[in-house]
Amino acid sequence: MRYLLENRQKDEIVERTKFLYDVFKLYMLNKREDEGFRVLESLPSNALDIFIIIGHDKTVYSYLKKNMDKIHETNVIVISCNTDEIKKIQFKDKNIFVSKNIKGSTECRTGIDYGFGFPITDSELDLYNAKNKDIYSTIELAFLKL
Repeated sequence: MRYLLENRQKDEIVERTKFLYDVFKLYMLNKREDEGFRVLESLPSNALDIFIIIGHDKTVYSYLKKNMDKIHETNVIVISCNTDEIKKIQFKDKNIFVSKNIKGSTECRTGIDYGFGFPITDSELDLYNAKNKDIYSTIELAFLKL
Protein backbone atom coordinates (compact mmCIF):
# COMPACT_ATOMS: atom_id res chain seq x y z
CA MET A 1 0.00 0.00 0.00
CA ARG A 2 1.20 3.48 -0.85
CA TYR A 3 -0.14 6.77 0.46
CA LEU A 4 0.88 10.04 -1.21
CA LEU A 5 0.35 13.28 0.65
CA GLU A 6 0.97 16.63 -0.99
CA ASN A 7 4.08 18.33 0.46
CA ARG A 8 2.09 21.33 1.66
CA GLN A 9 0.39 18.91 4.09
CA LYS A 10 3.58 17.25 5.33
CA ASP A 11 3.05 18.56 8.87
CA GLU A 12 0.08 16.15 9.02
CA ILE A 13 2.19 13.01 8.45
CA VAL A 14 2.38 11.90 12.09
CA GLU A 15 -1.37 12.26 12.65
CA ARG A 16 -2.20 10.65 9.31
CA THR A 17 0.02 7.63 10.03
CA LYS A 18 -1.95 7.11 13.26
CA PHE A 19 -5.17 7.29 11.25
CA LEU A 20 -3.82 4.80 8.71
CA TYR A 21 -2.80 2.37 11.43
CA ASP A 22 -6.28 2.57 12.99
CA VAL A 23 -7.98 1.93 9.64
CA PHE A 24 -5.65 -0.57 7.95
CA LYS A 25 -3.67 -1.94 10.91
CA LEU A 26 -0.46 -1.20 9.01
CA TYR A 27 2.59 0.79 9.95
CA MET A 28 3.52 3.41 7.38
CA LEU A 29 7.07 4.49 6.59
CA ASN A 30 7.81 7.99 5.31
CA LYS A 31 9.94 6.87 2.35
CA ARG A 32 10.67 9.80 0.06
CA GLU A 33 9.48 12.86 -1.85
CA ASP A 34 8.07 12.33 -5.34
CA GLU A 35 7.02 15.27 -7.53
CA GLY A 36 5.53 17.37 -4.75
CA PHE A 37 4.22 14.49 -2.64
CA ARG A 38 5.49 12.64 0.42
CA VAL A 39 5.33 8.91 -0.20
CA LEU A 40 4.35 6.72 2.72
CA GLU A 41 4.59 2.95 2.25
CA SER A 42 3.07 0.24 4.36
CA LEU A 43 5.17 -2.33 6.13
CA PRO A 44 5.20 -4.73 4.33
CA SER A 45 4.82 -2.68 1.16
CA ASN A 46 2.60 -5.25 -0.56
CA ALA A 47 0.21 -5.73 2.36
CA LEU A 48 -2.74 -4.18 0.49
CA ASP A 49 -3.35 -3.49 -3.20
CA ILE A 50 -4.21 0.17 -2.55
CA PHE A 51 -2.78 3.50 -3.73
CA ILE A 52 -4.11 6.65 -2.02
CA ILE A 53 -3.27 10.18 -3.14
CA ILE A 54 -4.29 13.32 -1.27
CA GLY A 55 -3.84 16.91 -2.33
CA HIS A 56 -5.02 19.89 -4.35
CA ASP A 57 -6.94 18.89 -7.46
CA LYS A 58 -4.51 20.29 -10.05
CA THR A 59 -1.47 18.76 -8.32
CA VAL A 60 -3.17 15.36 -7.95
CA TYR A 61 -4.43 15.41 -11.54
CA SER A 62 -0.98 16.30 -12.87
CA TYR A 63 0.72 13.59 -10.82
CA LEU A 64 -1.73 10.89 -11.87
CA LYS A 65 -1.67 11.83 -15.53
CA LYS A 66 2.13 11.82 -15.61
CA ASN A 67 2.72 8.74 -13.44
CA MET A 68 -0.17 6.40 -14.21
CA ASP A 69 2.23 3.77 -15.56
CA LYS A 70 4.12 3.76 -12.23
CA ILE A 71 1.03 2.94 -10.19
CA HIS A 72 1.01 -0.84 -9.90
CA GLU A 73 -1.81 -1.03 -7.35
CA THR A 74 -5.26 -2.01 -8.66
CA ASN A 75 -7.26 0.17 -6.26
CA VAL A 76 -6.62 3.91 -6.58
CA ILE A 77 -8.22 6.30 -4.10
CA VAL A 78 -8.19 10.04 -4.82
CA ILE A 79 -8.94 12.50 -2.03
CA SER A 80 -8.99 15.96 -3.52
CA CYS A 81 -11.07 19.12 -3.47
CA ASN A 82 -12.32 18.73 -7.05
CA THR A 83 -12.54 15.20 -8.41
CA ASP A 84 -14.20 15.98 -11.76
CA GLU A 85 -10.85 16.22 -13.56
CA ILE A 86 -9.90 12.70 -12.46
CA LYS A 87 -12.66 11.30 -14.68
CA LYS A 88 -10.74 12.56 -17.73
CA ILE A 89 -7.74 10.31 -17.07
CA GLN A 90 -7.73 6.95 -18.86
CA PHE A 91 -7.12 4.39 -16.13
CA LYS A 92 -6.46 0.90 -17.46
CA ASP A 93 -7.35 -2.10 -15.29
CA LYS A 94 -7.82 0.00 -12.15
CA ASN A 95 -10.63 0.48 -9.66
CA ILE A 96 -10.83 4.25 -9.18
CA PHE A 97 -12.44 5.77 -6.10
CA VAL A 98 -12.84 9.45 -5.29
CA SER A 99 -13.81 11.23 -2.10
CA LYS A 100 -17.50 11.96 -1.63
CA ASN A 101 -18.33 15.38 -2.95
CA ILE A 102 -21.09 17.85 -3.60
CA LYS A 103 -21.25 18.92 -7.24
CA GLY A 104 -17.62 17.86 -7.74
CA SER A 105 -16.23 19.58 -4.65
CA THR A 106 -14.98 17.66 -1.59
CA GLU A 107 -15.30 19.48 1.70
CA CYS A 108 -12.81 19.12 4.53
CA ARG A 109 -14.02 19.26 8.10
CA THR A 110 -12.02 20.58 11.01
CA GLY A 111 -10.33 17.38 12.13
CA ILE A 112 -9.96 18.42 15.76
CA ASP A 113 -13.77 18.35 16.07
CA TYR A 114 -13.62 14.61 15.30
CA GLY A 115 -10.46 13.75 17.23
CA PHE A 116 -8.00 14.04 14.33
CA GLY A 117 -5.01 16.34 13.95
CA PHE A 118 -5.65 17.14 10.29
CA PRO A 119 -8.54 18.34 8.10
CA ILE A 120 -10.69 15.31 7.28
CA THR A 121 -13.21 14.49 4.56
CA ASP A 122 -16.50 12.66 4.97
CA SER A 123 -15.05 9.71 3.05
CA GLU A 124 -12.14 9.46 5.47
CA LEU A 125 -14.55 9.62 8.41
CA ASP A 126 -16.66 6.87 6.85
CA LEU A 127 -13.55 4.77 6.28
CA TYR A 128 -12.46 5.26 9.89
CA ASN A 129 -15.87 4.50 11.38
CA ALA A 130 -16.75 1.49 9.19
CA LYS A 131 -17.36 -1.76 11.02
CA ASN A 132 -16.95 -3.94 7.92
CA LYS A 133 -14.04 -6.35 8.27
CA ASP A 134 -13.26 -6.45 4.55
CA ILE A 135 -11.30 -3.28 3.76
CA TYR A 136 -12.14 -3.37 0.04
CA SER A 137 -15.89 -3.44 0.77
CA THR A 138 -15.39 -0.61 3.24
CA ILE A 139 -13.63 1.46 0.57
CA GLU A 140 -16.57 0.94 -1.77
CA LEU A 141 -18.91 2.28 0.92
CA ALA A 142 -16.74 5.22 1.97
CA PHE A 143 -15.80 6.51 -1.50
CA LEU A 144 -17.45 7.02 -4.89
CA LYS A 145 -16.39 4.49 -7.51
CA LEU A 146 -15.85 5.90 -11.00
